Amino acid sequence: MDYIYKVRHFIIVGLIFILGSNSLCAQPQLALLKKDGIITRFEEGEYIRFQRKGSDDFIRAIITGIHPGYFMLGEDTIYHYEVTKVDIRSKTTTSFKVASIGKALILAGVSLIFIDVFNTVVIQDRSYKVEKGVGSASLALVGVGGLMQIVNNNYFRVGRKRKLASLNLR
Repeated sequence: MDYIYKVRHFIIVGLIFILGSNSLCAQPQLALLKKDGIITRFEEGEYIRFQRKGSDDFIRAIITGIHPGYFMLGEDTIYHYEVTKVDIRSKTTTSFKVASIGKALILAGVSLIFIDVFNTVVIQDRSYKVEKGVGSASLALVGVGGLMQIVNNNYFRVGRKRKLASLNLR
């Protein structure tokens, strides 16, 4: 009888744990969607930096609540339709980061010229004249890097195909 009593308590505690763990793991998230794919997510307690419609200033605050159609920053309610731009530089995203690669290409193009000058003047002890291959490669690197800086995707712009969505994963 004592054995059945212990097993019954173990089963009851196990069922409570299994049924209760589902609600403990569920956590609302603010997702940035591009078409049907999730670019990145924010959870309660994380910092978010965004820009409201009609304002040039960015707001940086901790998300205190995520609800369908809006999220909370302390006592302030921010509706999804009020947000125009979200800063995602510090978030890991599923999209390809263009801005950081653009900076690297510009740096590589400028470095190529300096390395060629250093090699010719200091190492080989000759006067420097830009060669066609080095000049065109350097210009191509700087040009592509500059274009990538113009196409910068460090900010998620909310629009027709880019949306904010509140997810409640249960």
